[in-house]
Amino acid sequence: MARFSFLIAVAVIAFYAIPGFSLSAGENLVKNGDLNTPDPENKNGPQFWQQPDGKGVVWISHPDSANKKNMVIRFDTRISEIEMVEHWKKIGMDEWVFPDAAKNSISDTYGLSFYSVSIPVEPDQAYRLTFDFKGTVGEIGQSKMWVRGYADLRGRKRRIWETIANPYPVKGKQQEWRRVSQVFFPTKLAKKVTEMKVMLYACYPASVYYFDNIVIEKISQEEYKQGREKGAVIIPITKFD
Repeated sequence: MARFSFLIAVAVIAFYAIPGFSLSAGENLVKNGDLNTPDPENKNGPQFWQQPDGKGVVWISHPDSANKKNMVIRFDTRISEIEMVEHWKKIGMDEWVFPDAAKNSISDTYGLSFYSVSIPVEPDQAYRLTFDFKGTVGEIGQSKMWVRGYADLRGRKRRIWETIANPYPVKGKQQEWRRVSQVFFPTKLAKKVTEMKVMLYACYPASVYYFDNIVIEKISQEEYKQGREKGAVIIPITKFD
């Protein structure tokens, strides 16, 4: 589970969407970005992602698709922090166990997160992030997707850069699926970045949230420039595989 980092400059890049937008045909650098392939070593989670805890973060069939093999990640931030800590200890996921766990829902404190495996970052390369989201978010976007960049510093892999994508409601409709697309350019802002991870994150308000179809693809610097200039639109999704 993840804290907000106030010590690292967060590059918040404007969203953009193109009329008639669909998932790009470019190569997806996020392995198993559609979340549909199970981990061969643990059938309760998707391959190339961290293991879900099975309580706050769960790998389940898409709630709005007839295809039960269409999988998503569901977060439930209504669960208390105490319950989550007890569950993590029980299953041996003690990396993120906090001291003095609170009685109130985990949405009020740390929230819940879920990471991909590392993705190589190329120097002077721009990218586009796309993902699907369903859930309640406010104007400040407490649930979101992060892309975090890492570099080898002083003999350790350290996070030195990050950007976020806020899935604001489509015309105020909170509980509809929406597709978010954003451009980003890690080495433009932090030249030492050599790899990145996607982090799905859900927090306030206490509710249920869903993520699916995570894509990162290479784009040209001209596409990056155009993406920054176009402004912010997030589109609703009404059809599912």
